[in-house]
This record gives sequence, C-alpha cells and structure tokens, in this order.
Amino acid sequence: MSRFLSAEYRALEEYVPGEQPKERTYIKLNTNESPFPPSPLTLDALNREAAEKLCLYSDPESRALKERLASLYGVSYDEVFVSNGSDDILNFSFMAFGKENGVVFPDRKLRPGFVDMKKGYEPFEGEYADGKVSIFNRRFFETLADLYIDWKLEVNGETVMSGRIDDTDIAPQSATKFKLFDKVPDSDCCYLTLSFREKNDRKWAGADYEVGFLQFDLSVEVKKEKAALVAPSFEDGRRFVKIDCGNTVYTFDKPYGRISSIVYNGKEMLAQPVQIEIWKS
Repeated sequence: MSRFLSAEYRALEEYVPGEQPKERTYIKLNTNESPFPPSPLTLDALNREAAEKLCLYSDPESRALKERLASLYGVSYDEVFVSNGSDDILNFSFMAFGKENGVVFPDRKLRPGFVDMKKGYEPFEGEYADGKVSIFNRRFFETLADLYIDWKLEVNGETVMSGRIDDTDIAPQSATKFKLFDKVPDSDCCYLTLSFREKNDRKWAGADYEVGFLQFDLSVEVKKEKAALVAPSFEDGRRFVKIDCGNTVYTFDKPYGRISSIVYNGKEMLAQPVQIEIWKS
C-alpha cells in the first residue's frame, strides 16, 4: 500500500459488492434491474442486441474491460482502475493522496488551474470607492481576524503608497470599510492590490502565507502626444529572427521555438529565454 495514501482512507474497509452472477439469466432486484425489456419500438430504433440489456445493471467491477486492459498494457488486474471519466479518477486521487498533504503531482509543481481554484476559495470579497475599500467576509461562522491585509498602490509598476491593516475582526457575512488614501494619482497605469495573509503559523502554511488577493484598476485615461510610428525592420537569419521596433528589439530562436531576447532601450529584459507552454483544460 502506498505510503502517500491518506491515513483516513488507509483505514477504510474496501467496499465489496454483493454476489455478482456471471450468468445473465438472473434479475437482480437489489440493483433495480427490471425483468421487462424496452419497448419493441425502441429495440427497432436501436441496436437490438445492446438495447435488450438496458434493463440490466452493468458489472460494477468492469471485469471484462479491466482484464482486457491489463492484458493490453502488461499489468496486473489489480493495477487497472476504471471509473466514470478522468475527472472522477482525479477526484479519487485527490481524496486519497492529497487530503493531509495537499494536492500531489509527480513533479510537485502547481498547475495554472489551481490559481483559479485558490481564487474561488478566498473567504473575502471587496469593493473600492473614493480611497476606501469595503471588505466582505464570506465565512458563515468565523471572522477574518486570523488574516492581515498588506496593500500597495502602484503607478507604472512602482509603489507610491502602501500600508498594513491588522484590525480585520470582520463578523461573518458582514462588511467593513477601510480608508487607505485621499487621492489617487492620475495615471493610465495605476493599480491597488490587497494581499490577505496569515497572521500566525498554521499546520498547512506558515505565517505571512498569502491566502488570496484583490486588485483594483484605478487607471484613468491620460492624453499623451502620439509617438511617430516607425515601421519595424525584420531580419531573418539562419537561426534567429530579429524584429527591430526602434527602442525595442525582439529575437526569436527558430530551432527552439522561443523568444530568446527582448532588448528595450539597450537593456536586456529577459533573465532567460521564454519557453512557450501550452495548457489544456
């Protein structure tokens, strides 16, 4: 038995279905099988041989399929797991191996989908208006006193204001307003970010762990003089493709299929080549 298996599920007794007669001459009333076949009209519309078995309960162990798969892939019968689609199998895997130590993957890397999942589990919501934020506690039985809020206001990527809120004793299903500042700088790139973090160590995470965040776009349209448009130059070498846009030069590595360099005003912006990753959800 795997050492990664949750102790809770390791102690469970295996479910053993009732006697499963191999002969299909019996009607199993305990599984709601019916002695009456489908209507003759249905049989005519469908494959008769398959339709005649619709009133019977399928093999809960999928023995024939598991035996065939085991033979096909050269594994034992007990190493084959059959379920209702991959989502069901993943769900069982998370329950069995991830309940105590978090969701486990072979390379232990977080997948993009878990960022969305974490966002959905956040115990708070927020609204912004006139330098104030209203924080709503989504919890039903506990306050948000176990969290503190780090906030920062960024203009063009630089922090111009920041602070910390420790008084987060917001009652369940209630909201509290906090004043952060009086005026927002006029900028077409201005963002307010609130990071909700653990005040103390937990069994599953240390103090300062980010439980979630809120971000508000406070940008305003600022009129700027239009820069003169310059047609980019294109250089297709044996290995690299270079696109010169004036103050920015992009280099694409053809054999590796990746962007190997981005130079802006003479400064290299990449620490390493950008490897393209494609995810399927």
